[in-house]
Amino acid sequence: MRTYLVTGGAGFIGSNYIHYMFKKYDNEIRIINVDALTYAGNLENLKDIENRENYTFVKADICDKEAISRIFAENDIDRVVHFAAESHVDRSIKHPEVFVQTNVLGTAVMLNCAKAAWELPDGSFKEGKKFLHVSTDEVYGSLEEDGGYFYETTPYAPHSPYSASKASSDMLVKAYMDTYKFPANITNCSNNYGPYQFPEKLIPLIINNALQGKKLPVYGDGKNVRDWLYVEDHAKAIDMVQEKGRLFETYNVGGHNEKQNIEIINIIIETLQEMLPDSDPRKKLVSKDLITYVEDRKGHDRRYAIPATEKAAFNTFPRLSILENNGSIARLCIKERNSPTTASSLIPRIAPMRWIGFWRRFNATCDNTRPPHAAMTMRSTIKSISSIKASSTTAYFVMKIPKTATPNRRKLKIRIAFPMKIMIFIVSSGTSTNAAISTTHSTSTGIILKKS
Repeated sequence: MRTYLVTGGAGFIGSNYIHYMFKKYDNEIRIINVDALTYAGNLENLKDIENRENYTFVKADICDKEAISRIFAENDIDRVVHFAAESHVDRSIKHPEVFVQTNVLGTAVMLNCAKAAWELPDGSFKEGKKFLHVSTDEVYGSLEEDGGYFYETTPYAPHSPYSASKASSDMLVKAYMDTYKFPANITNCSNNYGPYQFPEKLIPLIINNALQGKKLPVYGDGKNVRDWLYVEDHAKAIDMVQEKGRLFETYNVGGHNEKQNIEIINIIIETLQEMLPDSDPRKKLVSKDLITYVEDRKGHDRRYAIPATEKAAFNTFPRLSILENNGSIARLCIKERNSPTTASSLIPRIAPMRWIGFWRRFNATCDNTRPPHAAMTMRSTIKSISSIKASSTTAYFVMKIPKTATPNRRKLKIRIAFPMKIMIFIVSSGTSTNAAISTTHSTSTGIILKKS
């Protein structure tokens, strides 16, 4: 049985990762969760797995060398997944020394303890051991608004004490890989969202404030762009890097979902207004009048983006869904995941949620043009397909899905001459969601769409 040491496992991303790993591997693995339970750590996030025989929680600070060394001495640790970190930019501006202590010195303690436990007399390391350091795309700095992406080769240019501390910890891991051939990988992720997120982060903050009729603070002009990654997709990517990643490599993990902060806020407001029943008194509180522009954050990065490259987290599939209705309404719809109604959840469970829509860019060059009538759904039964527009550079397709559609297993092929920009629109007249659509690419035959 492989043993994982997960640091910061009571936090937002760490707890979601632990849930994902037990869901996937069940009793095939053992997880030791080390967390200092600071303000962002909450054992309620793991209430449903706390009694598992293959799960152990240890309250300890990663800066405590004696405590961490004891864990390695008492357990045969195979994998370390290092989440533990201070991560809020605003807090780093006020108290940068705390971020240096935890993110830099804490990482050094973890590296030294793992190295001491895994290193053999000849300087090599025990077979099958790996240290995965979870970091952020903020270490790369800021991108221009008109394009460009962060790649694993992008030079580091951090602008906040938080990103500088994470860049420092990344450099420590790189140094251990280069100097000692220490078995490790680094992942740099974009902005996460999902269950158990601490309410100080943008999406849960806006949701909670809107439901209480409180002001919705927007830094600067609100046009700072972030790439949104669903946290379970991040967990999946981390597992993929653990299992398939080449030692000593860095992997970027993106959601391929760029949105301005003000867009996210408007989307949340519109979604809450749609979801809340008229009988719920909170519906009257939710309003765009709550939006309040405030002084911009110091050193505020303008844009982050990670491309859908082969290496970038092995192309994890995004879960952020977008609905275009009559070309004028955009709503962010988050699939119901039965998360508990707590302040740390992504969204209070105010009504049953359904997977309303999805629009996907198949490559980085396709444009943002959409047919004005296009409403979309990603999970439905395929009925028919027709082309509504085609030119030498762009092809648009509509997949029509009537409410009473029956399962259809036949493949639907679209033959397109490359290079070409491709947009797929899936149109539904109902809410039935009982099938999924997957895509495969071929430079000779174009795209093949099929029911999966």
